Amino acid sequence: MPTPGSIVRCRERDWVLLPGADDDRLLLRPLTGRSDEVVAVSRTLSDLLGSTLPTERVIDARFPLPTLDEIQDAQATMLLWQAARMALRDGATPLRSPGRISIRPRLYQFVPLLMALRLQPV
Repeated sequence: MPTPGSIVRCRERDWVLLPGADDDRLLLRPLTGRSDEVVAVSRTLSDLLGSTLPTERVIDARFPLPTLDEIQDAQATMLLWQAARMALRDGATPLRSPGRISIRPRLYQFVPLLMALRLQPV
């Protein structure tokens, strides 16, 4: 069975497996979703339904290798890297300020926040 933090496939969608307190309950967050979109799936029920409904079984995700036609230039690579950083931002801990107040920026606040963090301090 996959370990917490690994990417799994269930219900024809890719998920990140989160750590949970219960051994029978799997906590899944959509790969492209937010932390408030977490769903719980019963491991026992998933295995039972997996024999008749294969999409209900939680399995390791597989991604196809890139082909020569999909190779792009450095600018496209940088764009993909930045998109992956923004998509996986919820995997990290919240930002900490000097006042020890943790914040989680909303999607529309994230780009201006990154721009502000890159400015030289006054």
